[in-house]
Amino acid sequence: MMELRPYQQAALAAILQAMRSERYILAQAATGAGKTILVSALIKHCMETYQMRIGILAHREILVRQAYDKLLKVWPEGKDQIGLACASVSQVVDLWRPVVIGSPQTLSNRVKAMPPLDLLIIDECHRVPPRNVKSQYQKLLLQLEEYYPKMRVLGVTATPYRLGHGYIYGKNCRPGAVNWWDQLHCWVSIADLQERGFLVSLKAKEAENIEDDLKHVSTSTGEYNLGQLGETMSRQCHLDSAVHAYQEYGEDRKHVVAFCVTIEHAELLRDAFRHAGYTATVIHSEMKKEHRQKAMDDFESGKCRVICNVGVLTEGWDCTSVNCILFCRPTMSPALYVQMVGRGLRIHERKDDCLLLDLSGNCRKHGDINDPIVEVPTGAKKKDEEKQEPMRTCERCKTIFSIRYKCCPDCGWEPPRIEIEEKVDVTMRDVKFVNGPVPAKICSWNFNDFMSKAGNYMARLSLNVSAPELSQMPLLVNHFLDFEGNASFYGRDRARKDWMRLTGNEPPNTVLEALSRRNEITMPEMISIKRSNKYYNVARWSA
Repeated sequence: MMELRPYQQAALAAILQAMRSERYILAQAATGAGKTILVSALIKHCMETYQMRIGILAHREILVRQAYDKLLKVWPEGKDQIGLACASVSQVVDLWRPVVIGSPQTLSNRVKAMPPLDLLIIDECHRVPPRNVKSQYQKLLLQLEEYYPKMRVLGVTATPYRLGHGYIYGKNCRPGAVNWWDQLHCWVSIADLQERGFLVSLKAKEAENIEDDLKHVSTSTGEYNLGQLGETMSRQCHLDSAVHAYQEYGEDRKHVVAFCVTIEHAELLRDAFRHAGYTATVIHSEMKKEHRQKAMDDFESGKCRVICNVGVLTEGWDCTSVNCILFCRPTMSPALYVQMVGRGLRIHERKDDCLLLDLSGNCRKHGDINDPIVEVPTGAKKKDEEKQEPMRTCERCKTIFSIRYKCCPDCGWEPPRIEIEEKVDVTMRDVKFVNGPVPAKICSWNFNDFMSKAGNYMARLSLNVSAPELSQMPLLVNHFLDFEGNASFYGRDRARKDWMRLTGNEPPNTVLEALSRRNEITMPEMISIKRSNKYYNVARWSA
């Protein structure tokens, strides 16, 4: 078993602590945090210490295979103890091993035949629909709750939010929806990992706003209509923009991943790069498995410089050499946005950072990758609003029709095609995230105890800071440390991490102990802060 990094040890301790009293436990671990190693350590501990029976859920065939392969890499001695329960992966559905990896589809039909489970681990748990929505997950989880009332459920994800829903824990979600998880129990952030050298930094540049091109693209269930979006992004000007942006800002980067909308769009972008003299390939879900594997092998070996993908390389792909990302796929989903960025942040030999070239407007829309803008629905739309979509008027017969139609359904009139120049010069600028942290100089600080309105006893760091980007006047930033976990397990975990950053010592277990050790605190000269409603919060303990 690999040795755990300090933050993995802290996350494991937080999960085990929560399992003592909570039924549903939620862990957020950024891409590159070593989620598989953490889960493997948890499985080994639970089996050796408590002789638990454990299930692992993955929603796709490829992820079931990957979960099995990765678990064996970090826990080879457990091979004989792992069974597969996915009809599309293994002809034999093995439910009797101490650890079972399967799909919700296969397991939901076999709950009565299974031995009791003590722990269920759900990978990519942001995909689990709400508790009161019918799904394979709902069917399986409700059955398991009934048969095994003491079973614990651990959800693991890098992005604990869903498009059109909000957060998958607590009550900050769509009205009427019921989440499986009440709170977040631990969080390993991208900023944490970058600060500790486990992820590389991100350099991001964006093109001019493309909202004018997107305003005629309709949406469906909160996301862009992929057919219309694919047509828009396949226009020659956008293909040329991607190539020219790479030539201007990233030509020294040899491992480039382009995120595309449709298969046709990916193939056109591949051809555009080839026409410009670069080796390029394409990968998508409709390719045969051996062709997909060859495309990935050619890219990872350096034989191919650019890989244009459609929905394949956003989850479960760990190519560490990626050092340039092209956003050619606008999305409404903050989760997809963060997952795409995460593909380029893993550390690799001779790789100092990852360059993001945003030709989609995603950075402007979603903001800071550590804390993206998550829109929480406020209520159901009116029926007439739900039916609204972009329309156009026929210039010949004046019929009003949806832009989904390429021509007038009454007389056949076709809108004139917009003339596009063959070549486009792209000028990009450094991304400044609309909700990103800004540097602040600490002028003075105080450390005392605090009782919240909800009755939670915590420690409070009161910081007087100077942040010219936010205000010409000094600002007060209150940072609360919930050492005793009165408000949440996640709050306790965060307080412990903050203490270790500020002191370098083991954290206290109580507020009173923290107050008695206040002389251990060494406050940095500069930090990063961000505004949340009318208050200012510490975003990072470094500028």
